[in-house]
Amino acid sequence: MENSQGFSLTELLIALVLVTTISLTLLQQNEQMSQWLRYVLQRSLAVRLVDNNTERILAGLPLTTLSQPFKLQQIALPQGKILRLTWGFKLLDKNCCQLERKLFAHE
Repeated sequence: MENSQGFSLTELLIALVLVTTISLTLLQQNEQMSQWLRYVLQRSLAVRLVDNNTERILAGLPLTTLSQPFKLQQIALPQGKILRLTWGFKLLDKNCCQLERKLFAHE
């Protein structure tokens, strides 16, 4: 019997398939985490924008001018106002990129 040194071709191919599969899985997870991080950062900025503009409405000041991707709408109702902020980041959830604040007049 001969002593063999090194790895056989089959062993190398199996190792290559395993390393490739693991690498692709980690790359996909990294992309998903990046997408969620962008969403969370935009949502936290959106919450601040809605809060600030709510305070401006209550103080009788005009709304701030927002840059893309944010869009601010003020909807007048008989009993008050709705402040709606939408932005362009899309995920599977259709309501993921919208915040509303209802402002009702006190009687």
